[in-house]
Amino acid sequence: MGRTNKTLQGAFTTIAGTSTERGAVEQFITRITEEQQICDQYSLANSSSDTDAAFAGQYSLANLISEYQIKSKNAEDTVNELALLETLIMQLSTRNSNLDDTKLYFNRKKYVYARCAFYRTTNEVKEIRVILGLVSNIYPKAEPTQKTLDELSNNKMVMNLAKMNLIEAMDKEIAKTIKSYDILKNNLEYSK
Repeated sequence: MGRTNKTLQGAFTTIAGTSTERGAVEQFITRITEEQQICDQYSLANSSSDTDAAFAGQYSLANLISEYQIKSKNAEDTVNELALLETLIMQLSTRNSNLDDTKLYFNRKKYVYARCAFYRTTNEVKEIRVILGLVSNIYPKAEPTQKTLDELSNNKMVMNLAKMNLIEAMDKEIAKTIKSYDILKNNLEYSK
């Protein structure tokens, strides 16, 4: 799962941000504001060159930053709605097609768990994991070794159990995303 999964990369999810990462607009405003403060501190922004005079007034950096903040705030609801739509699209797409990439692992050499790629805004890792049970219950009299893991991965009953449990976990996450989307959509319609 260390590779980048392009099916789990959104455009508006990056702009809107997640619960673990600030959105691209907020990062941009913070970075520019900090740079402006440094320039002001060293009086670089207040030089008297002809170029600076040409940009004075309407096109001053402070005015442009202010206009950018206002316009990005006005677009925030639309971006958030598009980000939630993207999230739903990525989640449903993964649920419908990515279960062939299901991997089994041992946890603390005691539990067998399954994981596969899945997008969630509340989790930095773009995968979903479920515990299938104790190694001793799934594969009695076996030690948790790579050979055991390979045998379990080739066992159709175990893999079907893994896929069923992953779908159930995905469905719960998708239901949460749908609820968030419906709430945002209703709030936007109500505010019109």
